[in-house]
Amino acid sequence: MFTLPEVMTDTLLTVVNGEGTPWLVRIVREGDRYGLRDSLIHDNARPMVEFYDLRHMHTERGQFVGRYYVETLQGHPVGRGLSLDGGVPSWTIDGGTFSRVMEWVADSV
Repeated sequence: MFTLPEVMTDTLLTVVNGEGTPWLVRIVREGDRYGLRDSLIHDNARPMVEFYDLRHMHTERGQFVGRYYVETLQGHPVGRGLSLDGGVPSWTIDGGTFSRVMEWVADSV
């Protein structure tokens, strides 16, 4: 099982899924930089959530895997997991971890 120091701010959260994959979860708000080399600026009021695999440090945040609007994730059943890429089994956020992420999102946005 992978262990990592827990980080929890109003923008960043670290979690480990049921398969032991460590994740950095990030909230992107209006005015925040995001995208490849942070070259884009989020230009609307709808916050987004990004997922980075911390096993592969392709950027300072890890390997980018996916980005969703908060409202999209809020529409997903909390008890169910979230597959970030169907072709990579370890890129699934299990139901318990997804519940934790969504509690944090609700407190942070």
